[in-house]
Amino acid sequence: MAENDRFSLRIPWATLLKVIAAVVLVAVLVRIWYILTLILIAIIVAVGLYPAVLWLERRRWSRGAAASVVVFALLGLIVAFLAATWSSIMGQAHDVVQHLEQAGNQLAAQLPEPLAKALPRMSGPNTSSIASSVLWVAQSKPRRRISGSAASCPPICGRDSIAPRARRATSRPPTSSRTS
Repeated sequence: MAENDRFSLRIPWATLLKVIAAVVLVAVLVRIWYILTLILIAIIVAVGLYPAVLWLERRRWSRGAAASVVVFALLGLIVAFLAATWSSIMGQAHDVVQHLEQAGNQLAAQLPEPLAKALPRMSGPNTSSIASSVLWVAQSKPRRRISGSAASCPPICGRDSIAPRARRATSRPPTSSRTS
């Protein structure tokens, strides 16, 4: 009876090859997605401009000259549009930057105190130092209760809060000389 309870799974080679082919196809598509997007945009523009080229061809223009005139006219329209709306676009971009800075300040105000104190000391988006500090906080087992003051925080809040780049992410930041 124990022999009948055994489960056996047989997968034919053809199925394995199909799975491998599907994985390879997805990997290739992910790598060339940008190029495929550019080709799709080019096809849409070509199909959209074709009636204008055809109209010029009916007026006895050569195909090359008609296509060139239509493309240069399109580029001229794009430049004219940007020239007319540039000040508005720049004003809106400035507003977006201000709103992003406000959102970042609001987010920083809601962070736990150790991370909020560590953020201004960083010189740019150095995610490795943030990750090492967060990893140390997550792995540490605090022996005392952490309150809002810097005196009771782990050493991440102190002077030596950001570990030098030479340290590994798992190394413990320097401890203070105070004992609890």
